Amino acid sequence: EEFSQIGEDELSEKLYQAAIENYKRKNLSIAEKALPIIKDIHKTRGATIENILVPFTDGKKQIGVAANLEKCVNTNNRELIVGMEKFITLSFIDQLWKEHLREMDDLKQSVQNAVYEQKDPLLIYKFEAFELFKRFIAKVNEDTISFLMKADIPARDPEQVQEAQQRTRQTLNEQKEESRSLLSGGQGQSRPPVSKPAPMKSAKLVGRNAKVTVQYTDGSIKKDVKYKKVEEDISNNKCVLIED
Repeated sequence: EEFSQIGEDELSEKLYQAAIENYKRKNLSIAEKALPIIKDIHKTRGATIENILVPFTDGKKQIGVAANLEKCVNTNNRELIVGMEKFITLSFIDQLWKEHLREMDDLKQSVQNAVYEQKDPLLIYKFEAFELFKRFIAKVNEDTISFLMKADIPARDPEQVQEAQQRTRQTLNEQKEESRSLLSGGQGQSRPPVSKPAPMKSAKLVGRNAKVTVQYTDGSIKKDVKYKKVEEDISNNKCVLIED
């Protein structure tokens, strides 16, 4: 009865506040559960360990979160929760951004065929790229919020909390090279080359001195040119004959 008497905006606000309160209670429970273990590590190995790695899971996937041991103890694990929120968010952005770059690379390959339909490839690329970016943003928000709302430490086993290890420089360089390759339109090393379909040629027989109209792969059109002047370009799949 209460729900039927309030408007949509007020109901949305109530649901939002309830979700936030539940999220805060969950994080407080995580901090309290992990604090005794972290304090024990700080007491026994604090002189040799600077950062710790704490596993978090949403029930499906597990992500290790690095946090400063001293700050976790001094803030009663507030540092751990803030670090978890930052690391989870950046992890999903990093993962989904790579997928987005691959989709953009596939789009770049596919729009080249638009010229054979007498459409502007650049216009199609801009429209489809914008739609892909909107889906990327929506996916980042959905996956990040879903994980954060469900995130918990999977076990109270002290062995689950380990000293954080930095990723090797080689791994970072490989990720940078992959991003550069995808941004420049190149293919990742692990991806098989995408075969482009051969352009359709006109089956109409044309005399070498006959005047024709052709359209190039960049969208430009040449009209009333002699066939013999563009014969080589047609043979090399640089342009196709189009009907006047």
